[in-house]
Amino acid sequence: MRRPLISLITVLAATVYGVYIMALLTGAFTDTTSGATTDSEVAGAALGVALLLPHIVLVWVGTLLNWVGYVFKVPGVTLAAAIVYSVAAFLGFVFIVFMIPIVVLSYISFAMERSRKKAAE
Repeated sequence: MRRPLISLITVLAATVYGVYIMALLTGAFTDTTSGATTDSEVAGAALGVALLLPHIVLVWVGTLLNWVGYVFKVPGVTLAAAIVYSVAAFLGFVFIVFMIPIVVLSYISFAMERSRKKAAE
C-alpha cells in the first residue's frame, strides 16, 4: 500500500508548526523576562506560557501520532492524530488560523489512507 502524499504534507506541516509555536513562545518569554522591570511582568509572561502549554503539548502529541500513523501505515492512529489536532486547535484559539489547515488535511489524510487500505485488502 503506497502512502498518500497528503499524509506527508500533513506530518511536515504539523512538525513545522510545532517548531514555530515553540520558537515563538520561547522567544516571547525570554524577551519579556530579560527586559522585565517588575515581578508582575515575569508573572504575566509565565501565565501566558501556562495558558498556551496545553495547546503546545497536544500539537506535539498529535504530531507524534501522525508520524507513527504515517510510518506504520495505520489509519486509526492518523485519525487519533486528527482528533488531537482538533482539540489542540480549540485550546489554542489564538493560533486556530494555523491549525485549521492541519486539522482538515489530517482528516483528509485519514480518509485517503483508509480507502487505500480497504482497496488493498
